[in-house]
Amino acid sequence: MKYPKVTTDTINEKLPDELAIPRKDRVLVRSAFRCTVATALSMVLCGVVLGKPEIAFASYAAFALSAMCDFDGTAKERTTANVVATAVGVLGVVLGSAVGFSYGLSIVAMFVVAFGFSFARLFHGFIARSAVGVQLGFILAVVTPDAWSKLGPNTAAWALGCGVSTLCGLVILPRHHSTSVRRAISQWCKAAAELTRSLNVVDATPAALEKLRVHRDHLLMLAAGTQDWPGSLFKRQRALSDLYVVAESGTAIFERFDKTPLRHDTHYEILGEQTARAFEVAEQTVLGKQASPGSPWSEDIWDDLSIDYEDSVAWTQEGLMNDPQHALDRIEQHHPLRALAVMADVVQRYALISMGASVSPPRFAPTSRTTPVSLLRANFSWNSIWFRNALRAGGAMAVAIGIERHFDLAHGFWVVLAALSIVNATFTRHDASKAAVDATLGIFLGVVVGGLLIELSLPAWAFLILIPIAIFASKWTTGAGPILGNATFALYSVTVFSYIGWPPQLKVAETRFEWALIGISVALGLTFLAFPRGHSRLVAQQRDLSYELADQLVVSAQELLVNRASNRAAFDMQLSECMAQVQRFIDLLESTYHAAHTLPPELKRYLEDESWLLQAILVSDTMVNYLEHGYTGLGDAALNAVFQAPPTYRLEMLRDLVNKDPERLSRHPRILLSAVWSAQWLHDLERERPKDFVS
Repeated sequence: MKYPKVTTDTINEKLPDELAIPRKDRVLVRSAFRCTVATALSMVLCGVVLGKPEIAFASYAAFALSAMCDFDGTAKERTTANVVATAVGVLGVVLGSAVGFSYGLSIVAMFVVAFGFSFARLFHGFIARSAVGVQLGFILAVVTPDAWSKLGPNTAAWALGCGVSTLCGLVILPRHHSTSVRRAISQWCKAAAELTRSLNVVDATPAALEKLRVHRDHLLMLAAGTQDWPGSLFKRQRALSDLYVVAESGTAIFERFDKTPLRHDTHYEILGEQTARAFEVAEQTVLGKQASPGSPWSEDIWDDLSIDYEDSVAWTQEGLMNDPQHALDRIEQHHPLRALAVMADVVQRYALISMGASVSPPRFAPTSRTTPVSLLRANFSWNSIWFRNALRAGGAMAVAIGIERHFDLAHGFWVVLAALSIVNATFTRHDASKAAVDATLGIFLGVVVGGLLIELSLPAWAFLILIPIAIFASKWTTGAGPILGNATFALYSVTVFSYIGWPPQLKVAETRFEWALIGISVALGLTFLAFPRGHSRLVAQQRDLSYELADQLVVSAQELLVNRASNRAAFDMQLSECMAQVQRFIDLLESTYHAAHTLPPELKRYLEDESWLLQAILVSDTMVNYLEHGYTGLGDAALNAVFQAPPTYRLEMLRDLVNKDPERLSRHPRILLSAVWSAQWLHDLERERPKDFVS
């Protein structure tokens, strides 16, 4: 499978207007204007109501919610998320004020806070968006001298900034709940239904496949370079995220139909329409139009697969007696429809769960994603990229706060702020080293520009104009990369503290630069030296482990099928372990490349790996489930010999067997069906196996 160059413009050309991906620059302008008003208004109100010293708390609180969080969703969802983030931020201010008097407690608390927020980012969604900004409340409090005596005004200022930001988010160019992810998945399901029906029409499949590819690429573009992807804290969110993975990998599986000439499936009627309807259930349900599993739209595909299997037994037996080769052709032609049916069941169940329906998860759903606790437990290990990066973030922030407290720095906030900026820029990125260097350059650029503005001895009114400009630029450059993003954020911080300590002094600016340099050094040191095996190395290692387990699983499934092994319980345990490791590989891909604004070549290759691994699990489970249709294995020496040969030769060997002895095989149609369909699955797997991984 080859991925073409995918951009927003190329996708929008093929999509209807109502599904077009909005241009990010327009969205950022609206968000930047909203953030500017909220932050500036918070500073003014705080100066009038509470006083100038507390402006930093109000300003960073408003900026954290408006720029760093900037939640998506309905008005109710955004308000709820803002209220929760405000409460957590206030608790951070209280905790920072409580431990600030103690050198040891400050370090320990900073490590725990930084580690906790960083590790919680594995839940994605609103938790990941708020993980950095909400920490600022704790950081400001812990570096403020005698913060406990100022607890009341400081917490009030933080709450004021959050309150103003929440209100501005609702009334000033509010974010519209686009439901873009759900609409894109819905359109993919609609295309999958059309692909299913195309199997009943001569020469219609290529066009249907192309439409499916377009909607797959649409999903890829929505996922690249954004934090708006559904989170993993709640069951509905996890199901929606899993639907994306199924859509991507499912498209890859269906694309392989291109390499096997498809002909009209003459046995479409029993399973075909039910499969198409199941995809339509998902299409409707994921948009909230059908959320009840008991509705007439809901189809139990596994019942239909069983009925279709029994019907296939009948026409196979009859066909072997009349025209063996034609019967074998029909068996092979029927295989794509059964593959679509299995995928339809997975898609339908995830769609129903994403809307809150009480249905069991798909047969292949990994147990590591059943609850938030299981997700945390699965990642609380040395092999988890989230765990490693959380340790690195906690260590960097603890060292930074330790330096600030040890030397009792007058402007120590800049040590911690610089370290936080570097840690955030490099967190779970495939290009962490480059991002660290870019973030460093950005901080230098922002602080230097701020120092030059102070050197110019600009009047107060000029700084009052510069502050909203810096705020706007800091939010507007969010998607422009670490250099501009960190430069504008550093400039915003310089202008705010210059206003608070008016008139600004060049000596103070030089001191801030020096302390920022220390914070940068700490974060860079840990980025390059702590746990040096980077994200790409972890992804590659997990890929190799996943392939190894998937290969073993396929071998075990074949042994069960040909009755060379009978320990079904052992296979089920092996299946669970393989699913867990493949899910870890998928999570690594998602976390490592989530910040990528383009689709790098290695990610395209890894997406193909993801598809192959998921198909290996699907193939293994499907082959073993053939055993539930009334027999304990192929039990035929000639057929068993076929599965000793390389996968690419098996279909031809089966055709030779049918030619030689159709009468004997007609007495065992179940065995022949299972053998042919298993051989087709295994042939596809072997054909798509990466060249660098040989079984």
